[in-house]
Amino acid sequence: MLWLELPADRLEQAARWFAALPQTRMCAVTVGSANLAAFLIVHQLTDLRALEEEIGRQLPQARVRERQLVLRPVKLVGHLLDQAGRTRGYVPLDPWAAWAD
Repeated sequence: MLWLELPADRLEQAARWFAALPQTRMCAVTVGSANLAAFLIVHQLTDLRALEEEIGRQLPQARVRERQLVLRPVKLVGHLLDQAGRTRGYVPLDPWAAWAD
């Protein structure tokens, strides 16, 4: 998980760039000093370093504010993952469940 800081007028460009990457599992504009969050899946830490170098080339105005390493996610946006990171099931998400009644 990378937390990045970008100028407001570059957020859409950066989000589109991340959305086109096959490694991206989630990209969201956030509030705070890190205003873009990107959840990326790489196979080795060296892949992350190469990806950060590419971010520097493609989005030179971006600054990585924080990195969070997840060694083995078991669920991602409702998808249950196997050891290889492939979907093996799904847990439906209902974002409005708390407001029903």
